[in-house]
Amino acid sequence: PGQGVVAYWRPFCGEPPAGVQVLIPVLPFPGNFAPCPLCFSPSAAPSLPSEAGFDDASPALLAGLAAAAVLLSRFIRRTPPAGWWEALADLPYPRRGPYLRTLGVIGPRYGEFFTQALAEGFLPPASPALPLIVPPGLSAGELKKLKALLGRFG
Repeated sequence: PGQGVVAYWRPFCGEPPAGVQVLIPVLPFPGNFAPCPLCFSPSAAPSLPSEAGFDDASPALLAGLAAAAVLLSRFIRRTPPAGWWEALADLPYPRRGPYLRTLGVIGPRYGEFFTQALAEGFLPPASPALPLIVPPGLSAGELKKLKALLGRFG
């Protein structure tokens, strides 16, 4: 789209930066080879060719992405219970929205953390470079269990 700014955006992390011409939302999508949606500002959209390769995407992958977007939109409308984030406040993990950064906190024990999290019913990111998503839909018991797990590694 010519001169402009491209930015990744994670849901629940506030508004994208001002001046963004192309926004790449990071959507939850299980599996590899996920289609990458692009959101264009009104000034960038007219510069797109009429056939921008949309026929190249697999209908099955597009259906999965659409389902992820619908589930995410339902999730966004939920409000976490009062005091929900405060329950995790004393942990040493930097937080932005529902995302906790484990990079630099867990360190070389990430493989052990990953295995333990799976065993306890949580799905951590495949890499410590990616944020851990803490869904507001966790029950008080699940939140307590997650806090104990993170506390053992933090």
